[in-house]
Amino acid sequence: MSHLKNYINQMTNPELIGLAKNRFLDTEDQVAIAKHHYRRAHNYLIENSSLSRSARDILWDYKGYARKCELITYGHFLEEQDKYHELYDGYAAQMRGRSPWRLPRVFLHHYRWHSHGVSSRSQNTGTPPEIIEDIYLKDVQRLRATTNEAYSGYYYSGPSTTERMIIENENTPLELIVKISASSPDDRNRNLAMKTMARRS
Repeated sequence: MSHLKNYINQMTNPELIGLAKNRFLDTEDQVAIAKHHYRRAHNYLIENSSLSRSARDILWDYKGYARKCELITYGHFLEEQDKYHELYDGYAAQMRGRSPWRLPRVFLHHYRWHSHGVSSRSQNTGTPPEIIEDIYLKDVQRLRATTNEAYSGYYYSGPSTTERMIIENENTPLELIVKISASSPDDRNRNLAMKTMARRS
């Protein structure tokens, strides 16, 4: 049994961060950090590949969507699609208004930024196909009708970039990829969709 949990509230912020990063931290200590108010320690705990289910669930239950987005991005709910729906159905409209960059990062490509300076990306997001289809409708088709297609930036990837991520995602229904191959105004995306169709057929 760990005794560190008894001292969590007395630890400095650097001590909490160091503990949260530790892959060998036991469940009791992880839970104590998850219950602590220091948000940055939560971020490092989420990044920890050894995050326990108990600590994970405490972090998920915090209000808002930021921790939920990070938990899904770091692969802690790959097999629990109801969590994807809880996040998307409950917060997608807010994300589009406040931080639209989160939608592709969380649901289409998992961009993971690690504390040791390394970043990684995975198309294995676990995102349910119906969420991907809704993102295509709202963030590709509808935006193309109202937005400058050429614009792209940190907070807005643009319809073509989002469409490319949709093509690359392994959970995208083949029917949607066929549709993109026939209708996308972006030549690169049409070609990528055709190659993806050939690979998946």
